[in-house]
Amino acid sequence: MAVWYFAYGSNLDFVQLRGRCPSAQFVCRAVLKDHALAFTRRSVARNCGVADVIQQKGHDVWGVVYQLEPGDLASLDANEGYQPDREPARNAYNRKNAVRVHAENEPWQILKVSLYEAVKMPNPPRPSEAYMRQIIDGAKFWKLPLQYLEELQRFPTLE
Repeated sequence: MAVWYFAYGSNLDFVQLRGRCPSAQFVCRAVLKDHALAFTRRSVARNCGVADVIQQKGHDVWGVVYQLEPGDLASLDANEGYQPDREPARNAYNRKNAVRVHAENEPWQILKVSLYEAVKMPNPPRPSEAYMRQIIDGAKFWKLPLQYLEELQRFPTLE
C-alpha cells in the first residue's frame, strides 16, 4: 500500500528524492501548522546542520507530499538514518506516521502523512550554503509560497 510522505528539507529536491525513491509521485504542496523549520542535528556526510521540524505555535513549515511505494519508504528510512527496530535515540531521524498536514489549495483537507523528525543534538552547526541552496531550490521548483521562500533565504549559513 502506498504511503504519503511530507518532505520539507533537502528532499524537496526532486532529483535527490527520485534517486532515493524511484516510485515518488507528487501529490500536492502542503503546510505543517504550528511547526517551524530548524537545524537541530549535525550531518557527518554533509558536515553541517540539517533540517528538522519543531513544534512552534503560530509558525508553519511548507513542503511537498509525495506518494511512495513501501519499498521506497524503506529506502528513505535508510537514507534518513532511521531503523524502526532500533531505540529512537540511536537513530538520526525518527519517522512519524499519521502526521496531519493541510493541502495548499484546500486548507480544510487534512492529509495524514509520514515525516522525519531529527534526533536533536546539542549545539548543532548551521546549515551549509550548499545545503540551504538545495532546500531553497526545491522550494522554488515546487513553487512554495513566496513568504516562506523569503524565510528560507534568511536562515544564517556557515561562512
